Amino acid sequence: MMWVYTVAMATVFGATLAFVQSNEDQPKPATETKLSTERQSVATKSEKQQKPTIDAKVPALNGATVRSIAQSNMTEEQKLAAFHRVQSQNPHVFSWELHNELRHLYSGRDERASMGHCDIILSRSADDHYILSILSNWTLGKDNLAAAAALEAKATRYSDLRHLVAACLLKARSLRQDTKIGDVANR
Repeated sequence: MMWVYTVAMATVFGATLAFVQSNEDQPKPATETKLSTERQSVATKSEKQQKPTIDAKVPALNGATVRSIAQSNMTEEQKLAAFHRVQSQNPHVFSWELHNELRHLYSGRDERASMGHCDIILSRSADDHYILSILSNWTLGKDNLAAAAALEAKATRYSDLRHLVAACLLKARSLRQDTKIGDVANR
């Protein structure tokens, strides 16, 4: 006899994920109480194949996992492979640390991929000071006009990365307005 019960339910970014565990050829314990009708899982054969199952080999995507990979003695290629494996095993989980590490690893070898990870981070936080500082060539807060020019150049160069473009142009405009306000106040 095959039965399915819900192990955990979580809401991630508006989507409810249900993790199920299937036990085949094991009788259901007589003492087990029924779950409420909201939590009962009645799955057809095709639904069972589509639902994720709990796999002990899948590492949790959190800052500790990312730091352990980043601080390991692996080569950059091995780190990239490990980060992509963790990301593919946790497709619905956002990790700023993961995308920042991937941005960093790609920065010396594939600038477009590096900017793609900046775009992902900026899609969650359009005013991420650290990422905007990187995009402004570390001139943010030191030379506002140079920072604005660098941000506008990134927006032009990577015009297909919409979150990056929006964040860069918004920050550049803000920097230019702050500079104008400062010029008027100094007169």
